[in-house]
Amino acid sequence: MTGYGAERSLAKPLRGMNAIPGPRVTASSQCARHEHAVCFCSDEGYLPFALFAALQIHRLHPDRCFDLVIAHTGPLSVPHGFPGIGIRYVEIDTGGCFERLALDARRTGSTYLRLALSGALGHDYQRILYMDSDVFALRDGLHVLLFTDMRGKPLAAVRDNSQWRTSGRKPDDLVTLNLPARPYFNAGVLLMDTARLNEQDILAKALDLGTSQAGRLARHDQTLLNAVTSGNWAEMSPRWNWQFTWASWIFALSEDARILHFIGPNKPWADTSGRFPKSITRAYGDFLAEQFPERTVERAANSPINDPRRLIKSLIKHGLSRKKMSAYLARFADDFTLIDPS
Repeated sequence: MTGYGAERSLAKPLRGMNAIPGPRVTASSQCARHEHAVCFCSDEGYLPFALFAALQIHRLHPDRCFDLVIAHTGPLSVPHGFPGIGIRYVEIDTGGCFERLALDARRTGSTYLRLALSGALGHDYQRILYMDSDVFALRDGLHVLLFTDMRGKPLAAVRDNSQWRTSGRKPDDLVTLNLPARPYFNAGVLLMDTARLNEQDILAKALDLGTSQAGRLARHDQTLLNAVTSGNWAEMSPRWNWQFTWASWIFALSEDARILHFIGPNKPWADTSGRFPKSITRAYGDFLAEQFPERTVERAANSPINDPRRLIKSLIKHGLSRKKMSAYLARFADDFTLIDPS
């Protein structure tokens, strides 16, 4: 998508980064309409899935009190037939601040773009709920979550699934950086207080660390955010970022998850091994057939029910972890009350 109006630049140089220009919005399809936003960062490759998730959220919140935003750094080709649901497309110039960070086939500049949202969009939005494009919205409630008490923290997130059942487990990327064990979040869903993020120079701190440790960032931007916000984030219920794995997918259904997150390299639109429920792969297939007919969903002929070994292994894992998962979920009074990580 190109040709929309240019916006003024409110960027300021990043401290500690030799006066690298801060991120700024260079073009926007429309003005901000609300004080809060749900935002995706996408490139052309992930655009179909960002649009899919945005459409789900719109349908769950028909009278929403927040903007839907897709941030990008290059051209996007939105299908002409895509429903007019009021998405705001913003092009962000990062000023080259991510060029010295580690990139790979899965983690492009769009992955790091979430770090720039508060700097680029902080003049428009008090709160931004960032989501990865590989999420699947099941229930409403974002209109409440966006206004929840963040306990004075710049960031709120869901604990990484590696610590759901064993809270003291030390993630590999912290081991690599010689950092102590600590509560560790997944960066796929992030509730941001833009003013606090900017006041505390979280982006500059992340870039400083990323530049000095570029070859040691096992989870890239997630590693950076955890390192620079240690003890300075609020914990959300896992229902807002239910990380979908063979060891947790049944609990996602039984515990009424609100947002599924398809972590790792296996995705429901490329499900060659039959890992995902057919209802999910069918939803992606129907959407792509209508909006992106040149892209097809790869579906396996089998499903979990046809792979007894994997199914039994999954059921045993769920049974063994039932008590720990119950205790983890019980830490939250409800889906909208955030807690201090411990």
